[in-house]
Amino acid sequence: MIITCPSCAAKFTLPDGALGSEGRKVKCAKCAHVWQAKAEGAASSFSIDEGYDDSPFAQDEPDFPEPAFAPPPPPPPRPSPARPNPPRPAAAPSAPVFDAAPPRLGKQDGLPLEMDPEPPSRIPAHDDAALDEDLAKLDSILGTLKGGGVLKDKARGAPEIAGDDFADDDHLHDFLQTRVLGEDDDLEDLDGFMAAGEPEAIPRVFTGPRPSGRRRGATALKVVVMTLVALWLLALGGWFLRDPLVALVPGLAPVYTALGIDVTDPRSEVIFQNVVSTLETRDETRLLVVRGLLFNPSDENREVPRLRLTVIDDSQKVLQQVTAAPPQSVLAPGAQIPFEVSMENPSQLATGFRVVFDKAG
Repeated sequence: MIITCPSCAAKFTLPDGALGSEGRKVKCAKCAHVWQAKAEGAASSFSIDEGYDDSPFAQDEPDFPEPAFAPPPPPPPRPSPARPNPPRPAAAPSAPVFDAAPPRLGKQDGLPLEMDPEPPSRIPAHDDAALDEDLAKLDSILGTLKGGGVLKDKARGAPEIAGDDFADDDHLHDFLQTRVLGEDDDLEDLDGFMAAGEPEAIPRVFTGPRPSGRRRGATALKVVVMTLVALWLLALGGWFLRDPLVALVPGLAPVYTALGIDVTDPRSEVIFQNVVSTLETRDETRLLVVRGLLFNPSDENREVPRLRLTVIDDSQKVLQQVTAAPPQSVLAPGAQIPFEVSMENPSQLATGFRVVFDKAG
């Protein structure tokens, strides 16, 4: 037996007697259209989708006969130049899917109608007023505990309720466990939480040791030792650098004298000024001539020692030296006189010279 879908005109083959004498609701495997199919010779098939719509906005519409369309012919096989393949036979339409319909409420034109699916049961809304009241009670009770804080009111506009609304601690324990914490939460020491007092002091191991008198004494000893070391270094430098220090700060000379330390005041000796050197030739003799000034910076007459000219090389090695008498043996206070010292045939290796007083002579 062949039946045709009134929506897409697809044809299906059914075994005889599959629909019975009263017909049966079938569903198209191609377009999912559902209709009441009857055996041949019975009344024409009635489309459930045309007569009944379970949507909330369904409206009655006039029934129009559905045009019957023959299924399209199978496409011709594609030619293959190498090896032609025989055309594939058209796939037979699959058997219609029988829908196990739920029981109907009433009949329309002798056909049973599907029952409207029951809407899902609405989950009861949470009682906000009860939650606000419970949170207010908990807030009032915990606010009276010593050292305990007041819970933030999560409810909106929860009224204040006296703390004696809970008869005993067991009632409060059950309330905290079921309404606030939840049955799955863990609060092992709720009684200890309710009886919490002032927090204990932080152990000293976490705050560090307190300063003791012994430590203060050790710190003072370190300061004293460091001060003594600094004074010793200062005295050592003043001993070995006494002459440069006196030359830099002349006022230190009386201090050294009072301490019984001999120092040489540069101002007490004749000094050299504006010393220059030239190479000259006299009577076919090469001469190194050093000229300058002798100055007496002191307030007394000073003797002028003999002059010594020394020639040195790159390694400061003395190559040659000569001595000469000063222009005058005594120099008045604040006076200066020119001097000149010459050396015949100075060494070719000489790179420098020095002119000093020859106190040994």
